[in-house]
Amino acid sequence: MSESYTYFTDTVVDEFGGSGAETVVAVLESVGGESAVSDSESEATIAQIFTELLLIFEDQRLDLDSIVAFLLSAIKNDALARVFCQVLSVFPPSENTQQLLQMISRKGMIKAETIALYISTDLLKESEVVPKNVLTKALNSRIRDEFYTQKKYNLLHEEVDGYAKFIVELYNIFRFDEKDFQIEYALEIIEQLIGHFSLDPNRCLDILLEVIESSFIGSVDASIALLKKSRWWPTHESDISSIDRLSYGGSEAGAKILGLKFFKYPKDKDLPETYKVLVSCLIKEGFISFGAIYKYLSPSDDVMAELENEYKKKLDEEVSKAGANALALAAPLADDEEEEGKPKDKAPKKASAEQPTLATKLQHNFKYQFLRVLLGNGLYWPSIYILSKYPFLAGIDPEISQLMNRLFGGIISPLYDKISPFSHAELQELQTSGKVAFSRAHNNVAYDDFTTVELYSFMPTTASYAQKKFTYFYKRWTAALPDVSDVPQLFTISREFLKYGGIYLSRDVELFVKICEIAVWDLSNNVDDDTRKSEWFHYFRNFIFPAMSLIEENSIAIEKAFAILSFYPLEDRFSVYGEYYQVLAKNNPLVKMAYSKAEKSTKDALKRLSKENVRPMMRRIAKISFSNPLPCFLTILQQIESYDNLNTLVVETARYFNNYGWDNLTAAILIRLTAPGRSGTQENGMIERQWLQSLASFIGKICQRYPKSIDLHTIVSFLLKSFYNGESFGLIVLKEIFISMGGIQTVTNLTLHQIDLINCGSSLMKSVYRTIDDLRFDRRKSGEYLVKTFLDLDAINELLILLCNLSSELVSKTDQSHLKVLASRIDDVNAVIRLFITLVNFFGNMDDIEKTLLIITEFGAKYNVPLEWSFELWRPLLEQKVSKLEYKEGEVWNPFLQGIIDDIPKLLPPDSLGMLTPGFVVTFWQLSLHDLNYSPELYTNEVVKLESNNRSLKEWISINSRGKDVTKIALDKARNDMKQNGEFLKAIPQERDRHSAHTETIESRLQRESIHWFVNEGIENIKAQAQKFLQFCVLPRAVHSSFDAVYTARFLLKLHYLETPNFSLIIFLDELIKSRVLFGTLFTSTPSEAENLGLFFADILKTLHDWSEPTSFEKAHSGKNFFNSSGDQVDFDEFRTILFQYHSIILDDVNSALGVTEYMCRRNGITFMKNLLGVYPNVEEHCERILDLLENIANLETREDLILSSRALIGHVRARSKDWVHLWDFIPMADEEKQAHMTERKALEDARAKEKKRLEDERKKIDEEKRKQEEEKRREENRAKELLLKEEERKKQTLINYDSQKSSTPRPDTRGSTTSRGRYDNYSNSNAKTPTERNWSHEGKVPDTQSSDNVKTEPEKREASKEDQPNIPQKPKHTGRHNGKQASPHVEDTEKEKKSTSGTTSSSSVAPDSVQSTLGHIPSGPSSLGAAKSEASKNSQDGKEKTEHRPKSTDLKARLSQAKKELQSRDHSSSTPNRPPSRSQNSEQPERSSEQTPHSQNLAEHPARVQLIERANARVQSRGEGRSQGKDANPVSGRSPLPDQRIAAAAGGRRDRNSDRNSDRNTDRNSDRQGRFGRDRNAPSRPSQAAASQLAHSEPKYESGRESGRNGGRGGREGGDRDSGARNSVRDVGRNSNSNPNANPNPRALPPPPPPPLSFKRSEDSRGPGRSSGRFEDSSRGNSNRGGDRGGRFETKRKPENQGGRTYDKRSRY
Repeated sequence: MSESYTYFTDTVVDEFGGSGAETVVAVLESVGGESAVSDSESEATIAQIFTELLLIFEDQRLDLDSIVAFLLSAIKNDALARVFCQVLSVFPPSENTQQLLQMISRKGMIKAETIALYISTDLLKESEVVPKNVLTKALNSRIRDEFYTQKKYNLLHEEVDGYAKFIVELYNIFRFDEKDFQIEYALEIIEQLIGHFSLDPNRCLDILLEVIESSFIGSVDASIALLKKSRWWPTHESDISSIDRLSYGGSEAGAKILGLKFFKYPKDKDLPETYKVLVSCLIKEGFISFGAIYKYLSPSDDVMAELENEYKKKLDEEVSKAGANALALAAPLADDEEEEGKPKDKAPKKASAEQPTLATKLQHNFKYQFLRVLLGNGLYWPSIYILSKYPFLAGIDPEISQLMNRLFGGIISPLYDKISPFSHAELQELQTSGKVAFSRAHNNVAYDDFTTVELYSFMPTTASYAQKKFTYFYKRWTAALPDVSDVPQLFTISREFLKYGGIYLSRDVELFVKICEIAVWDLSNNVDDDTRKSEWFHYFRNFIFPAMSLIEENSIAIEKAFAILSFYPLEDRFSVYGEYYQVLAKNNPLVKMAYSKAEKSTKDALKRLSKENVRPMMRRIAKISFSNPLPCFLTILQQIESYDNLNTLVVETARYFNNYGWDNLTAAILIRLTAPGRSGTQENGMIERQWLQSLASFIGKICQRYPKSIDLHTIVSFLLKSFYNGESFGLIVLKEIFISMGGIQTVTNLTLHQIDLINCGSSLMKSVYRTIDDLRFDRRKSGEYLVKTFLDLDAINELLILLCNLSSELVSKTDQSHLKVLASRIDDVNAVIRLFITLVNFFGNMDDIEKTLLIITEFGAKYNVPLEWSFELWRPLLEQKVSKLEYKEGEVWNPFLQGIIDDIPKLLPPDSLGMLTPGFVVTFWQLSLHDLNYSPELYTNEVVKLESNNRSLKEWISINSRGKDVTKIALDKARNDMKQNGEFLKAIPQERDRHSAHTETIESRLQRESIHWFVNEGIENIKAQAQKFLQFCVLPRAVHSSFDAVYTARFLLKLHYLETPNFSLIIFLDELIKSRVLFGTLFTSTPSEAENLGLFFADILKTLHDWSEPTSFEKAHSGKNFFNSSGDQVDFDEFRTILFQYHSIILDDVNSALGVTEYMCRRNGITFMKNLLGVYPNVEEHCERILDLLENIANLETREDLILSSRALIGHVRARSKDWVHLWDFIPMADEEKQAHMTERKALEDARAKEKKRLEDERKKIDEEKRKQEEEKRREENRAKELLLKEEERKKQTLINYDSQKSSTPRPDTRGSTTSRGRYDNYSNSNAKTPTERNWSHEGKVPDTQSSDNVKTEPEKREASKEDQPNIPQKPKHTGRHNGKQASPHVEDTEKEKKSTSGTTSSSSVAPDSVQSTLGHIPSGPSSLGAAKSEASKNSQDGKEKTEHRPKSTDLKARLSQAKKELQSRDHSSSTPNRPPSRSQNSEQPERSSEQTPHSQNLAEHPARVQLIERANARVQSRGEGRSQGKDANPVSGRSPLPDQRIAAAAGGRRDRNSDRNSDRNTDRNSDRQGRFGRDRNAPSRPSQAAASQLAHSEPKYESGRESGRNGGRGGREGGDRDSGARNSVRDVGRNSNSNPNANPNPRALPPPPPPPLSFKRSEDSRGPGRSSGRFEDSSRGNSNRGGDRGGRFETKRKPENQGGRTYDKRSRY
């Protein structure tokens, strides 16, 4: 056990009586001095020695005497005695300790005061050093005196005078400004009053604090000085230097006094702000500790948790509202029950007790309030303590975040002062206001200083403004803040403090900028320090970056922050953006709110973006993108993907983007390109989806417009990596970038002439590029920057290899099931490769490119790049190098090409090396079309063209320069074109000379090399060489591009012109054409390759066709190398025969290609032929055969694109029919053979002409039949539609009630106007029946007819009209409820009427005079008939329909019965032998008839019409008026008969007041008008009685189709459902007229029946006749049809006119 002791070891205990005790005493003497004991370490050593001594004594290893002896020698002073007593007091009372204490007391080793002070009371009682009774009594007396005896007065009423004087004296001291000099006086007064009146010091402290509170703002220094010198100031001041010592020191009494006020203050009231500020200042000064006061603060943790939940809920609501639209934020609509069913309570319900808001809760939350004042007065660690317990308080109120930022700004102020370019004094000087000008007398001006009033404020966040500057009263608030003088300390403090409110740095932009400037300064000084950069990166990521999104429209602050991010590589920057997009925008409510607001604002701006407001909207979008570029740009890109017309506007907007925005734009583009869940190509695999096309177009445009702003390196790197991943969306993006930045167009349909011009001088090239909108010469800056980007990334070789491998993988590893898709994809890849190579060669610096390019053999042997691509990339560089090197004597090959010649065998098959020399292969692939394309005519013709163009432009400018019709932009463009043409004219001669010199150099080189190209002699070797040359050189380059195709053809001819040894053009063409490789090539080619192959053949055939002239042939074949496969020279006639054979073989191959049903082969055949137009086919038979093939495709093919292309090609071939050549003119032929061919040809042409005529006749017949069927079908459809409309109309009419009591206003009895009605196509057929005729034919009535011979003169008509006028009955006043529809009133038939009509079996075209007389006295129209029928059916079971004015039923019945009898007699007397066939018999579709105003037409043509009347009469008798609202049915279909209203209408007819005035207007002109627009308004409406007798004996006349159309349309306006029958009559009458050859030859106007006295006016609908508005109108008032149609037709309303007493409204319908 003793081994654990330090001083009393076993050795010391054993020798304690001797040297052991001396050793311990020596230790005590060394550390036990008076000064040493005050040291904490010495005191601990002494305590350990005494503790070990007492433990050994308790273990009884030493006796009491030894211990006493040791203590006598060891305790030499009061300090040692005190420590011993303290240690002894710790031990529990025991027998040993009691004995020891007794011995010490007896011997007086320790003073009694020390024992009483440090020994516990229990030990003293047990040891009986003092008698127990005495000690207990003394202790009780002390407790009584200390705690229960009042020595001081603490209540005001106990010592009123004293406390009154105390308050008055203190108040008088603090009310004056001299309080700082009265501190000593105040202390003296306080002591005197306390002593004199025995005032309680704690109560006096309470009063003192209240007095100080009342004037603390203006006397803070005096108050703190007074407290520090007073008796209440604590011995140990409070410590706020760390979070562990927040409860240390301070005055307990002061803390209780202040804390009890927090504790006992009413919860519904807020403490005065000065009181809270006073408490915080006393904590900071050290009077009270934070721990002592915090325990008095409310509320509890549970209430704070509820407050946090409410705050989070509020945040969630704000987040949801941030991105919501106006509709989502709208209040809910009222319930339908409240609006309609239930009445609303007038008296509002008593409002329930309002729930306290979050602001109200914060007002009474002392923890929140205390945090606010602590932050304001600079109490760092107390604020940290509260924030650590309640982190949500940092954002619950904006004032907290402002105070936090203010506090943090004060903390970093020492560090910022080191890097600030201005000192505080300089800043104050810069902020000094200028002088103010004042006007004085005599126009003088005086300047005075701008006076600024400085005021104290107890609110730290009070902002200063003009003439008033607020200063926080507590100037020492920055004292005792953490010291931040270097960056590591900044990191430490930020991790402690900013983790609670770092995101709120956005609310103090000045502080935000200071932190950013510190970061930039430190990073600039520690560029190579990776540790420091990593620390700043995490600092930026955690504190600065989240705050950036909350800064609104402040580009300076954002630029300062982005300056930090610019020190880091792309990966780090994009990781920050990705975290923001994936994490912060979803998890952080404030960032999410800012993200949603940015999205919404961007969408709103895009909705308003247009060409008119592009500038303000651009600025608006740019401001949104300052702080939140990623959501802004993502929204823009999403809109662009759907609406690509935004591209140009957004590109214009980008001029206002900042650097941070451009960096985010790149990230946004990559995010949208890699968005999951969508494919880049459509389902058919042919074309890209719309979103990818639009996005790629935008990328290209913005890269071209701002190449140095957007991160082009990143985009290119990303696209390269996407190719590694096997993704192909980068193709279209690269293509758009190349086209936009380089201005290069992917034109594949150039003509041979354009190809020649492009491969001449630059002026000729520019003229063609100007035509095809190629802008490569205008976009040099962007193009050069793009090439520089590839050079910087060292990506030229990489991209070429990737694209070539992608093309080969499409062929070998494709999953495309259709060759069309595969060919399209291969062409797309090849187009991008060609664009890329063109871009590099045109804009690149040859010296820089040479340093980066791989050699040709390495491209092919190592990376499988085809020879054509590697040579195309190297060709400009090789041309430049070859032209600079001169040949040495004896050299055959160019020295620069020698290395390639030595390596080229690695790329050729072994079997070809003996046939093709490497030098020839390199020369073939190295040369371009420009080297072989020189022609002076090209330059001369272009000069002539440009001069003519300039003259035209100059004349046009002079004419339009002073006019106003041509804009200034057009004039400027014309001037620019003229200026450019002038530059071309100046440059063309020089370019022509240079091109000529260059061609001569190439010519001499080829002459030197040609003797070494083909080394093998003999016909067989020549054929083998031609085969290898065709396989490895000609075909690969001919299908490569249009330029290469023409070059290959020209090179072949150049071989011929050079008289190359061991080469024959005829043998080569035999291998090319007679080997039948064309069909196989077309079958395996892509569309672009087929087009290039067509250009290759076109150029060859063009030259061969030119040689078909003897002079040209002799000129071209002066040498001896034009021999055939037999070795014989080919003469002119043999050449013509060979050429015909070539044409025939090509035709066979094309026939094979077009005859195959496989898509690609057929399409390639058409494409191939398209490029041969102009040179092939030429022979007449060949052309006809080609046409047959194409027509077969056009007629039998089902694929639309092939049909269109074949038809287009047919037109082009036929357009050259004048240039077709007869066979006997194309090849040499004997006269007999020629004559035989001519005879055969003529017979063939005759047979074709006959066959063509026969087919044309058949086609016309088929077309006519088809037209008739379509016309019939259209008519049937129209009839079906009309039937359906009329059925619906009748259903609606049954709901109308004519109750006279429901209306108080009498209705008019005449129709106001009639308007032409109906569609033109329904009435355009002149053979159609009129509406009246069809109406009469359905009802079995005989119309009034009027012969052209019996037309009365105008006086006769007037006289007849006067005679007839008294017979017109009075106008009945008809009122009732209509519900917008016209009713179907019925008239009850008598048994007599039924019998009179039952026996009618035939009809007649002649009506007796009595019928006309009777008809003239019957009130017609639906209204009058309805009134009569209502009277007749007065006692029926359904009596709902009533009228006010009804004629007597007996008179009406008698007249109706008489009219029917007369009609029957007229039907029986009809004897016309050739009546028109009945419509009801001929039509398969049953006709529906509704109430019509009958026109003149013979209705007794067929028995079915008579049966129709009988069935109608029977229906009327069976139903009665009570069933008058039932549905009408079609009489032909076998359903219920027609309503008897039609019978009444037929009997009553239609009456017109001014028939005598209008009867003579029935002319052909009117008939024509009637045929188009219905019944003529000028036609006679009603014949007089005198005329009726004449009309009764006349032959029936039929209206023309146009007349009947007008009548039908007019009837629709006047009679509701009458329109349907009118339209049906239009068709019927035409059919009858055509079928009856003996019909009246003048089928013109027939007089209509008299008009009804009361008209039910209907408003037509544009969709068809019979649509009514259900209004009765008075015709005398001139009311037009104002309820007419408004949909689908253009109406021109004209002023109502009055014709013959009837007022109507003219309308023109189109």
